[in-house]
Amino acid sequence: MVTMWAENEARNWQRLARGGVKCPGRVSVRGNVVVMELVGVGESPVPRLKDAPLTPREYRTCYMDLLKTVWKMYNRCALMHADLSEYNILYHDAHPYTIDVSQSAAPDHSHAWNF
Repeated sequence: MVTMWAENEARNWQRLARGGVKCPGRVSVRGNVVVMELVGVGESPVPRLKDAPLTPREYRTCYMDLLKTVWKMYNRCALMHADLSEYNILYHDAHPYTIDVSQSAAPDHSHAWNF
């Protein structure tokens, strides 16, 4: 079952990348592990949105970027995130990067609107 989740997440990353959503690049999938590209500077990861020290103006800009991200996910990628929060967004170079898409579902999935 866990292997299926990893494979699903890998497919979702590909859909996001093709749809123009900023997200880490997928490196590989092995069993129940998805290896992703590090979003960071050198060997240090960037902060989650929750921990990013943004100014009020940067928060507004990030919010507008996130609205565009959600639109792209739904309209271009045919995905709904299902767990989008400040914990599943990285902030890098003044842009939000979407992470943790293992629970994402297509809008026509029978339980998609319950997430």
